[in-house]
Amino acid sequence: MLGGSAALLVAAAAIMLLLPLWITRRRHLEPLSREDAPAAIDAVAKLAGEQGLAPPRLLWNPLDPSPGGLAFGHPGRYSVALTGGLLVKHATDPPAFRAIVRHELAHIRNRDVGITYFTLAIWYAFLLVAVLPFAVTLLNNSGVKLWSVTWRLLALAALVYLTRNAVLRSREVYADLRASVPDGPDGGLRR
Repeated sequence: MLGGSAALLVAAAAIMLLLPLWITRRRHLEPLSREDAPAAIDAVAKLAGEQGLAPPRLLWNPLDPSPGGLAFGHPGRYSVALTGGLLVKHATDPPAFRAIVRHELAHIRNRDVGITYFTLAIWYAFLLVAVLPFAVTLLNNSGVKLWSVTWRLLALAALVYLTRNAVLRSREVYADLRASVPDGPDGGLRR
């Protein structure tokens, strides 16, 4: 049991270290330079100061039309990814832009980024280190024993999955709460 727990933690640590690189590649992110969007960079710096943070490293995908953001990275090296659609919102709907950026900065301020990505890393490591090998060993068992163990494995996986979702949802609620304070009751976060 100790060996399995150690393998789970080692796999989770490796996954957590690789997640920022994976996010950057999967979302086709590149550094957002001052030449690309000076007003948006200044707005993010102002919003970060409002939260008591140093401006994070900004990345973007100019071809993503959705208005979204994502805080990710490691302690001391956090990044905020902005989409091309969100930068359009900076010009067309500044309250919505500020609400989304405040939410992502709130994740950094609340120290949610590490908790969130550790939770995800534990989930992926659980699937890789516990569920997958266990499922492979079940292939050699008879039908009665197979069903007896399979439903327990599925119940355990569902419990871990629901716990993961509860942690992630609570972090989102706290980020919304922190972002709503400067945004006010009629701000863009409400939309």
